[in-house]
Amino acid sequence: MCSDFVAFWVSLPLHIPDRLKPAWFHIALLFLLSAALLSCSSQKKVQRRGGYLLVKNTVKVDHPSIPVEEVEGFIQQKANPEKLSLFRPGLFIYEATLHGKQSKLKKRLREKWGKAPVILDTNLAARSEYNIRLYLQNKGFYHPAIHHEFRYKRALATATYRIETGKPYVIHSLQYDIPDSLLRSYFFSDTAFSLIRRGMPFDTYLMDDERD
Repeated sequence: MCSDFVAFWVSLPLHIPDRLKPAWFHIALLFLLSAALLSCSSQKKVQRRGGYLLVKNTVKVDHPSIPVEEVEGFIQQKANPEKLSLFRPGLFIYEATLHGKQSKLKKRLREKWGKAPVILDTNLAARSEYNIRLYLQNKGFYHPAIHHEFRYKRALATATYRIETGKPYVIHSLQYDIPDSLLRSYFFSDTAFSLIRRGMPFDTYLMDDERD
């Protein structure tokens, strides 16, 4: 992909009048080409090591009550967080500042701008599925179907998690066992503010909030 992108830019017909090509145009073009080449170099290093750079996690859930953002929090490997998909300057800076004699400047650049490569570990996907399953069961979905798949393109990999939650368990009745009469009267005087209601899906997290 990187070589195709660079070749595309090099092959562009740049027969533009000089008045339409100010200095910033040439600087921007040089920057884009340099970033692409540097990114290619970093990705090839990953490929030579025999691994794949994880660049994206995607979660697909079939139930609207389950926020995708919460499910993503249970995925063990976070993809390389580069805002620019074609160029990965953070990865290049991280790799470049590891070589040679270390200095405060290199350390500062690496900590502020560098992004350590996330090499795909397929074994962690099973752990992610386990964590997601526990989360769904705590939300009342006791029999979810969870599948993951990977797609590879050169040195890059993307992961997709597909989740079929199944039907949630619903609270049909509520029973309270409060031996202390004073505490019982206080509790029942405040049930209008209770987080738990009949007919709502069973949710362990809400139970904890109610207890607190």
